Amino acid sequence: MRRVSGFTLVEMMVVVVILAILASIALPSYRTLIANNRVVANTNDLIADLALARSESAKRGGTSVVTVCASSDGSSCSGATDWSGGRLVFIDGGSQGVVDGTDSTTILRNSRAVSGLVIASNGFSTAGFVSYSSDGSISSGLPGTITVCSSGLIGRVVSISNIGRTSVAATTAACA
Repeated sequence: MRRVSGFTLVEMMVVVVILAILASIALPSYRTLIANNRVVANTNDLIADLALARSESAKRGGTSVVTVCASSDGSSCSGATDWSGGRLVFIDGGSQGVVDGTDSTTILRNSRAVSGLVIASNGFSTAGFVSYSSDGSISSGLPGTITVCSSGLIGRVVSISNIGRTSVAATTAACA
């Protein structure tokens, strides 16, 4: 007698049910992983913008000031503490924290808006921008933080000291 190989319909249904259960368990974790990766990637982009501003101000020397500011249109500073609309890094030759076209104002980098994330600054004496002097310190003299968050998840806090150094830590609570 010849033996027939293959799977029965019942065996196939059991496999499909097991795969459905595994997918329902894994999908929420995958969404959280993607959201956390977006927070980390945007935090790294912010740190890169701050490092560019600090190194560019030191490279230019003298009385040069390089500013990183919140920008909603990609060509001017918004003056707000909400950085979700994007950022500008520019050589600030005129009024500090303003892209005004005077002296040697040059936009070095324009970072795009970020959807689904909340990026907000806190503690700086200047709202919506951080300016670096030629010695690498921040011009305002007061340290502050910029928080990158995704709703319901743990975010990242970028702390900027008065000497211009940045450090990153996870937020202590889930973002609102």
